[in-house]
Amino acid sequence: SFEPRWAALSATVLDRGRPNTLAEHVQSRQHSDLAFQVATGTVRLLRQAAFELAARIGESPATSLSRLRDGLGIAGHFCGPEQLERARRLERVRDLELPVKFLRSALPEREQ
Repeated sequence: SFEPRWAALSATVLDRGRPNTLAEHVQSRQHSDLAFQVATGTVRLLRQAAFELAARIGESPATSLSRLRDGLGIAGHFCGPEQLERARRLERVRDLELPVKFLRSALPEREQ
């Protein structure tokens, strides 16, 4: 089970009585629900998932994170196990030998 050990002073309730939205969030139902989902494996922290995927398929964590963010379009901090599996199955566009002109016309919203 997850046991917090360190936190910035701004994340604690000891912050001299100033309004503290971070402390409120950590004590919220939303945060406890997400923490439970992460602990049970229902959702994964995106960066953690990227490190695990990188180790599993032998690539850099940055490339695995790109699979999740750029390949699947995940913008948040969490992903599901099914998204992790979909990211693992993605093929690098560079390796498909498709003409760049074709890719740019097929994916105009993407710059890469």
